[in-house]
Amino acid sequence: MADAPTSKERALLKAVTAASAAVADALLRVENAKLLRDGRSRLDGSAKASVPYSGVDGLRLLTLRAWASRYHVSLDFILAFLLDGHFSKIRARPGGGHVSLGVSVAALTGVKARQALEEEIVRAYPMGENVMAARDQLVQIVRPPGALKRLPQSADMIAAYGQEMESRQRLRRTKFTSKRAWRGNPDPVSSPGEKSPDHQ
Repeated sequence: MADAPTSKERALLKAVTAASAAVADALLRVENAKLLRDGRSRLDGSAKASVPYSGVDGLRLLTLRAWASRYHVSLDFILAFLLDGHFSKIRARPGGGHVSLGVSVAALTGVKARQALEEEIVRAYPMGENVMAARDQLVQIVRPPGALKRLPQSADMIAAYGQEMESRQRLRRTKFTSKRAWRGNPDPVSSPGEKSPDHQ
């Protein structure tokens, strides 16, 4: 009699199953988007995407979700680039309303695929817009009850911070120069309790 799976094994199986379902859903959305761009009809509502969910390939699908989290992009973005871009020349399309990855999961999650994806992300988001959007979304999620209805966006926060630091630097320069005596500034402003050199 086989031993019952441990809590870690059950958690891993749950994560793999969730990753497989998420990739399958993203694959259907990517395929429908491509059909619409090509001027063709969307897939039938009963269409299913064939995605591995067991064995080593099932575990490898976790890599795609890890990339989505690490690079702050969606699974749709990853699959659209890798399947319709990077692997488009070798990808097999079964047709007949059947949707599959068309390439091995090992290739899809390999080092070369990751490097190509990183380069594509830089081209698609040269200013790091994906990271800023992810941060803004996180702020909205963790915003406590009673907080302001609209929190500043990342770009607004960066601009406000720059203005605040510039204002502080101007203030420090003003205080420094107003207390120093040099030719052309014979009567510097004295601190409270101090006397100007001309009044000593």
